Amino acid sequence: MSPAFVKNANEARGLAFGPDGLLYDCDEGGIVRFSENGDKTIRIGNTQCQDIAVSSLGELIYTTTSGVETHNQLQLNQYGPSDNWGLRALVPNGISLSPDQSMLYVSDPNGKWVWSYQMQSDGSLANGEPFFRLETMDEASASGAAGMTTDSKGLLYVATLLGIQVCDAQGRVVAILNRPEQADPSSGPVAGVAFGGPNHEYLYAVVENKVFRRHLVRKPAQP
Repeated sequence: MSPAFVKNANEARGLAFGPDGLLYDCDEGGIVRFSENGDKTIRIGNTQCQDIAVSSLGELIYTTTSGVETHNQLQLNQYGPSDNWGLRALVPNGISLSPDQSMLYVSDPNGKWVWSYQMQSDGSLANGEPFFRLETMDEASASGAAGMTTDSKGLLYVATLLGIQVCDAQGRVVAILNRPEQADPSSGPVAGVAFGGPNHEYLYAVVENKVFRRHLVRKPAQP
């Protein structure tokens, strides 16, 4: 993946494009929004965001160390790790909406699974289950699963220790994209992924303090 889109990305951890066509990112300062040329604006400050998804209404859904929060221009609603969210058995890291936004996917870095939840009309989650089974290193149980995104065909792209794993609608891994060759080998795993760029034909990936991109034939699920 090359060239770098943003340098000194302030420990970026998650990526998502909104219906405004702009790139949103979780970093040490909160949630920021990037313009087409890489300039950033703070969207929500002073929050420990881990990963982010943007709905078709422009609502920001993001995970924190204390649960899941949602934010839009009108209000801020905070949800703790209650039974409705079903996150008490997980360490939620990455989240992504399904193409039709009826499901929320939650990655578990300490396990092999990405969980699937049904989105309810009141904003709560129901019927959570481990659905996408990820590949891990030999004799390892932790996938390091982090940020995720989906394409228009329903494939799920998951940032993991092994690279970007691509899962089909049946929950199977059908491909693994290696981490960017230009990234420092000691810089850690891929942390976040998102589609964007001209005609939405690039897959962007965060590795530590840099954002890389790679041209793909696939198109994203539209926000």
